[in-house]
Amino acid sequence: RKSAGFVASTHTGFSEGRTLDIWTDADPGPEGYHVELDLTVPKAGRYEVLFAGNGLGRLAEPRSLSPFVWQIDGGEEHAADKALPVTHGVPGAPEGLSTLGTVDLAAGAHTFRLKLTARRETPDRHWALWFDAIALRRLPD
Repeated sequence: RKSAGFVASTHTGFSEGRTLDIWTDADPGPEGYHVELDLTVPKAGRYEVLFAGNGLGRLAEPRSLSPFVWQIDGGEEHAADKALPVTHGVPGAPEGLSTLGTVDLAAGAHTFRLKLTARRETPDRHWALWFDAIALRRLPD
């Protein structure tokens, strides 16, 4: 599920070249620019939330992509508004893989929501972000 503004696009090397992108100078509607994804957790536990798409090191000022908040199941919002470490050399993630944070999750269905909070600062003032996947990696007990 996505707001107007996000579109399916292609970037070589990502999930058969498919990504979800936004690049616009239009102001968002009252719900803002957002995406929701369904996730299924096979076993309760603590998980890292991983982001594949734009390298989130690009959140360093001046930002070349839009900062965002993310949450799971309508819970606490977590800001991705400064540079995050990027692990490079991950197959299927040409710009690297970033850890957004960690969460405790029960087994079953969950909803991940990402909402842009501002325009990027360079090279223009567009709302801009693209990503390929949000993944969960279970941490040891």
